[in-house]
Amino acid sequence: MSETLQETTNGLRWLADACDLDSAEFPLPTVISEQMETCGFAGELKCYLSQWIANVDPGSVFDRSTRLYRWLPLGMVLRVLAFLGYDGLLYWQEDRVIGHTFFQRHGTDLCGFSVGLGREYLHRGHATVMVLDLIAHASRVEGIERVRIGSGRSRATQRVLQVLRAHRDRLSFGFGEDGWIDFVP
Repeated sequence: MSETLQETTNGLRWLADACDLDSAEFPLPTVISEQMETCGFAGELKCYLSQWIANVDPGSVFDRSTRLYRWLPLGMVLRVLAFLGYDGLLYWQEDRVIGHTFFQRHGTDLCGFSVGLGREYLHRGHATVMVLDLIAHASRVEGIERVRIGSGRSRATQRVLQVLRAHRDRLSFGFGEDGWIDFVP
């Protein structure tokens, strides 16, 4: 990725902007761990995260990986999840969360595993913007060399990869198999 391109665009929205997506009406993301450090853990944030932690997809990797911890009080569960490399981007409109992308760090890899968006925002291209924000975030995290945005076989992943490939000349990403995007050439 071009350092100049990153510097001239809007925070974590730089990649969507670089790919010429119209995202002006969609809120910028906040990083959950940063928000918890600066604003604490209360209200809508607590409600939203507790809902997602309590209602995992049965049999999913997240379900199997966190089953032993989810019975703990929410504050402790979040500390355990942070220790295990889990984090996410939240999208706020006024005082409520309207969407998220959750991810986990594995050494030099960052793996997205959940995108959630309120029904009223579906089918407007916002999910694509959210995944591009995740990639933009991953590209700025020290030590991250690549990001996985989901199975390369899924339609959503294919849509994001199609957008990125259309702007390949402006980006220095490598495209691996099965939803991997490499930052290191």
